[in-house]
Amino acid sequence: MNSMRCSVCGNGTFRQLNVLWRELIEGWELTADEARYINEQQGLFCLKCHSNLRSISLADALLKHAHAPEGMTFVQWVQQENIKKLKILEINHAGTLHRFLSLLPHLTLAEYPQEDMQNLSYPSESFDFVLHSDTLEHVPDPIVALSECKRVLTPKGACLFTVPLLVDKLSRDCTSRPFTYHGRGGDNKMDYRVFTEFGIDTWKYVIKAGFTQHKLHAFKYPSAFTHICQK
Repeated sequence: MNSMRCSVCGNGTFRQLNVLWRELIEGWELTADEARYINEQQGLFCLKCHSNLRSISLADALLKHAHAPEGMTFVQWVQQENIKKLKILEINHAGTLHRFLSLLPHLTLAEYPQEDMQNLSYPSESFDFVLHSDTLEHVPDPIVALSECKRVLTPKGACLFTVPLLVDKLSRDCTSRPFTYHGRGGDNKMDYRVFTEFGIDTWKYVIKAGFTQHKLHAFKYPSAFTHICQK
């Protein structure tokens, strides 16, 4: 744990909290090992900036894709003058990254489901980056949603996203199964409902949406991946 560095702030100390609960583990049909690494994805967090592992993975992927200088943190990256020119669409708060992204003058925050991810209201080729973190699994048609992300990207733009990913299983459509929700305490809001459980074939959704390039950025196997998609 001490050898890992937070890509958001540069800190090297972390704490683990278990965030899954019994009903979700059973509904998701998780093995003990799957529950362990999903708990790590969601519940391992930096003691300095409080970013959890999926936010750290997303930040790390964005830094690498943008060719940030070696060792630069996400906090430092958003302060660069050339980065302030970027037009970024953030669909839902990307965890703790939002408070740093909000420093960028051309950030657009779209709250799903108020902004329909399957029919984005923005003109085509409007954004250099589209970011979303653990949102796609809550959208009824993830392929349509990803195709909308592609539509609003500039020709050289990229969509980066995270989803809870089960590395030894194929994705499955949950619309015909008993509903599961990612909200706790019986707060079964429709925007918490899970429509897709993503597995190692998540790349197929990206390609079917019309992207021609897909990279899987592995920050920490098997718990922290970020998908990078380009036209």
